Amino acid sequence: MSAPSGAAPPPPSSVLVVHVESAVDPPGRDAIYRTRQPCRALGELEHVTVVSGSLLSPALTQASLLDEADVLVLSEAAEPDLLPVVEARRRARKLTVYELNAHPLAPPPGARTAARARDVVGRGLPLHLARHADALQLATPTLDARFGTLNPRRAVFPSQRWDAPEAPTPGPRREGRVVVGWGGTSAHADDLRAIAGALRAVLERHADVDVAVMGDDGAFAAFAALPQDRVQRAPSGTPVEYERFLETIDVGLAPLQANDYNRCRSDVRYLEYAARGAVAVCADLEPYRASVNAGQTGFLYRDLVELETVLERV
Repeated sequence: MSAPSGAAPPPPSSVLVVHVESAVDPPGRDAIYRTRQPCRALGELEHVTVVSGSLLSPALTQASLLDEADVLVLSEAAEPDLLPVVEARRRARKLTVYELNAHPLAPPPGARTAARARDVVGRGLPLHLARHADALQLATPTLDARFGTLNPRRAVFPSQRWDAPEAPTPGPRREGRVVVGWGGTSAHADDLRAIAGALRAVLERHADVDVAVMGDDGAFAAFAALPQDRVQRAPSGTPVEYERFLETIDVGLAPLQANDYNRCRSDVRYLEYAARGAVAVCADLEPYRASVNAGQTGFLYRDLVELETVLERV
């Protein structure tokens, strides 16, 4: 029944959004952009309540939130127990969305999804769930081009920063030194080892250049061929500590080898460098081609010779 003339319409009923992440593959730093920020933004909408967590959380499973949610988002979760949940929700006419943030079939050995990809059943579950969900959301256009056929109802939601820091002061962060930096985990070790020779050549030609790495032992080991007195190490830390690390570097490296997994990555690394005033030097692959205006907002390189040339120019 419509509201009487002049009366305020009744408030809409509250919408419960439940965002679920895998119990097997804990998210990496991308969770800031793919989970925390989107959930926070949705939660700030009037009449929307958001609950986010892992399938290991009793708060999700024991409280029947998977069944009761008006919208259930399965973020790369690939547990067999979700199959009957999706079917039950379809019968109850409740919306279920599957989210793909990375290539599920070809992760490198150190990636968080590598163990699942070695299991035949586990490897196929993300695609099966994406196909049977009511809709599919993806992190990049390349993922959409590769896996969009799984579901006709889909959308690409690129990663975004919540806010932009104040404009940094231009010029080297340390007087008389130029710091080339990178931060991450050993999942990127192969990408780092691939550029170590080019980086070493630059260090040999320029005594005023240092390298800074924030990561774990595997990441440090990837640069073992560099002169160690020119390499600054910082252990992996919180997002705030990582932001502070970025403020200490002048040039940010974004190396990626040309494989299916890397082609489907997001441009988050470029966004982080740019927001903190570090010149981004990125592999000329899909994640960065649409973001980097070469020579204006960063640089792209196609091979190691071009990487050396770009670093010399920078």
